[in-house]
Amino acid sequence: MASLIGFILCVSTTASFLPSFKLILQRRRHFECFVGAGQLISTLLFEISAASGFKLFGIKADEYHHVSDILTETYACLLMIHLMGLRNEDTLHLLRYTAFFLCWFAKLGDGWESVVFEVLVIVAFSTPAIALLLYSLSGLKK
Repeated sequence: MASLIGFILCVSTTASFLPSFKLILQRRRHFECFVGAGQLISTLLFEISAASGFKLFGIKADEYHHVSDILTETYACLLMIHLMGLRNEDTLHLLRYTAFFLCWFAKLGDGWESVVFEVLVIVAFSTPAIALLLYSLSGLKK
């Protein structure tokens, strides 16, 4: 019974991403759609696999969790890139793909024992966005 309740809570938490995913679809951000859909699907498959104890499509629950972590961290970096307010599409494309690449390799480097590289990647993408936010709130901007 407790695992069923946990499963329902996890699936409903995952479903809470759907409204933001609808906004991404409306704005036709293809890479964000890929990352968002992948994150939702891998999280759902992880929850089903973990709750049932079965391999889905020959993949263990931990492997789905690994993919979900990479895509969730990429999703956070994509949000930070959006908050930077950049207008040049080439720069945005480069940053998006770089975020995915770095999140993927950081997770591979950290494994399950550490989060050092993953935190460094998220901090690297968060710092410019936070600096711009603080600058705009400081009143120095005229």
